[in-house]
Amino acid sequence: LELAARLGARAVLFASSSEVWGAGVDRGLLALPTPEDAPVVLDRLELPRRAYAAAKVAGEAALLAGAREHGYR
Repeated sequence: LELAARLGARAVLFASSSEVWGAGVDRGLLALPTPEDAPVVLDRLELPRRAYAAAKVAGEAALLAGAREHGYR
């Protein structure tokens, strides 16, 4: 993010994962593979389903904090 800001980037894209927001899969609310138009289901982000989900949640939190720090929306 620091380099992007120094280079004048106006936006940064971070890809999320159904591991973060796909709690509906565990409850049988969403099919696998998850369709692109499936509703987002946030569920207890502090209790991720797997280590990969924990890493994705941490990455998203770090990116959000850095984006705010550098003035991205």
